[in-house]
Amino acid sequence: MKLNLFLSIIAVVVSGLVFYGLYEVNNEKLIYPITATVVNVALLVFTMGVSFEGYPRSTTMAKTSTGIFWFIALVMNVLFVVFEAPNVVLIITNVLLLSICAAVVYGILKSKQ
Repeated sequence: MKLNLFLSIIAVVVSGLVFYGLYEVNNEKLIYPITATVVNVALLVFTMGVSFEGYPRSTTMAKTSTGIFWFIALVMNVLFVVFEAPNVVLIITNVLLLSICAAVVYGILKSKQ
């Protein structure tokens, strides 16, 4: 596994912009942007900054699937902010999304293509 530092920094900056946008929409509850930022950093760093040497197909499939999960998480967190979902729903759905994404990527990497 190889980490591209420049693309990882860009992923963190994009996640910071998502934090700022969600904070401006609802600045009463800080848990919404913090949770969204943690999920965005985890997914975007993996989508943009990680590659697997020797397995170009696995790298492409892993990046594509984490990118799809990132888009789902972004839309989901924006809807949570707009509709002011309870904290329990916010945390459980984000953790489930990350867990499913990790399981999918693990399956892809285990195939070693």
